[in-house]
Amino acid sequence: MNTEEQFLKIEFQQKLEEADYFFNLPSPETAPYDNKYKAREILQNLLKHHFFDSDNEFRAEYKKICQAIIKMKLGENFSETEENGLAEGFYRQALELFQQLQYEDMRQYFNYLQELYNIYGLLCINRDENEMGLAFLGKSKELYTNLLASLDCQELDGKKPKTIVNITSQFKDSETQRFSYVYEGGVCPTKTESLYTHTLFYLAQAYTKLGRREQAAQYCGETMKRQHATSTYELKDFCVNCISLAEYYQGIGNFAQAQYLLLVGESIIPEGKKRKLRATFQMSLGHMMLDYMTYNVKALKSDNKEQEMQNFAKIINNKNLFFESVKTVPFPNLKVAKDMEEIKSIFRQSNTQFKRALEYFRLDGFVTEHIQIIDGQSSLYKQLIELEDNFQLVIAMLDKRAQLLEPIYKELNPKAYIETWQKILVELSEIYHDMFNINFNELFLNTNKPPKQSKIKEMNSQGEKAITLFEQIAQILLDDKDAQKDTSYYHSIVNAKFNNAKIYSKLYRAEKKDKVEMLTKSLNTYKWISKYINEEVIKFGALDGIFSQELKICNEMCELLPNKIDKVNNS
Repeated sequence: MNTEEQFLKIEFQQKLEEADYFFNLPSPETAPYDNKYKAREILQNLLKHHFFDSDNEFRAEYKKICQAIIKMKLGENFSETEENGLAEGFYRQALELFQQLQYEDMRQYFNYLQELYNIYGLLCINRDENEMGLAFLGKSKELYTNLLASLDCQELDGKKPKTIVNITSQFKDSETQRFSYVYEGGVCPTKTESLYTHTLFYLAQAYTKLGRREQAAQYCGETMKRQHATSTYELKDFCVNCISLAEYYQGIGNFAQAQYLLLVGESIIPEGKKRKLRATFQMSLGHMMLDYMTYNVKALKSDNKEQEMQNFAKIINNKNLFFESVKTVPFPNLKVAKDMEEIKSIFRQSNTQFKRALEYFRLDGFVTEHIQIIDGQSSLYKQLIELEDNFQLVIAMLDKRAQLLEPIYKELNPKAYIETWQKILVELSEIYHDMFNINFNELFLNTNKPPKQSKIKEMNSQGEKAITLFEQIAQILLDDKDAQKDTSYYHSIVNAKFNNAKIYSKLYRAEKKDKVEMLTKSLNTYKWISKYINEEVIKFGALDGIFSQELKICNEMCELLPNKIDKVNNS
């Protein structure tokens, strides 16, 4: 063994192993980078070895290789100590040295090149240089696909192996390339696959930043498949990715794919453990089925019903991602609902998931999740109402929505959860308003039968609740000095008051003086609206066609109601 070989096989090897030992050795909390600095010193001294000074032809190629390996390790070292500028410099030098090798020699250092392209891709992405990052990651991906294509592999069960590990597993150990010395390089199948998984993961990140969601979803899915197949995933991260990817497919109408991802994620949670994670999947499944139901309701209500249903059928079961390694979860086959009964079936499936999630996500401790679930359940009834013709069932479902939302409205701290509380306030006001109007029409307009006192009492109660809630909405907006006073702001105030003016005139009162009182309140509310539009809305230049129409109605009612009040007084 000559001097050069002694350096390569003994000293170079030993010093790299020594540097790796210190690099991976935990440091004391008081000096967190102490061992990293020791590893760095070993590498820097190794780089000064006289082996690198000679122009010996034998050394030329190996000199580049050894320098590249040392500089790559220095790049990793500086990166770990958060000296990113210096780290990038060493990574760049390492890449340039590897790229100077002859093509035949370069292949032996495939894993180094793969990792360097990944590193540069990620660095660019983190600097928002996404197109450049994609170029580096594309090179890493190309390295892998070229290597896979170049390997002479036999078919397994009639199929070509899809990974380097699959291919090398066909060979006997004696036929597998194994190298004892770092300087000789060599392709490690397991590392190759791991690095390629990272390539796909970084590609998903880059496409996400660029807003190219379809490609981001594709690479995210491929990453997850490989992680699951090799059991190299973190449970929580994998589950979060299942939910995020499901939301994407849900958003484009691929509901079977979304459901499949959620079921896969839930299936890997150990039985009896990670209750919050399981409840999160149940909540997500509930929302997925709610969206699926909403699509179906929209199709059934469409004027072009048959075409809408056909269009929905084309996308609902699109399969973009399937985990061969998950044997317990088949890919779902969803159908387009044809009638109310099938819609109710979807309703029950969604509601079941929401109820399961609620067993864990209680209001005391999980306010946000609890409200999201209750809002989901309320929305389920809202969708059923869209297709229901029976007014009594509509009233019952509106009442169920009120029962779901009212406890939160009463228990939630409006100062701590301003937007959420106000959203529920608006929902409740509209629910009671709808119940009041439906009951009024059925009791006084759609029948010749005298209304029952119990029904009148129920209707009045709904109207009075609506008035209280609408008045609260208007007052909150009027008292908010920081509110942005745009057209939407003024519409919200006027609509709340307008609804109350109409309810006052419809509330049933048996006594003359009570009838007059309600009509007077209606008149005064119309007067208030008229004055507000003239003095505030027009002043701020927010008058539009809707305001003009409402102002016209207010002026008409201000003329008609005094006569109506006189008639009641004189009757």
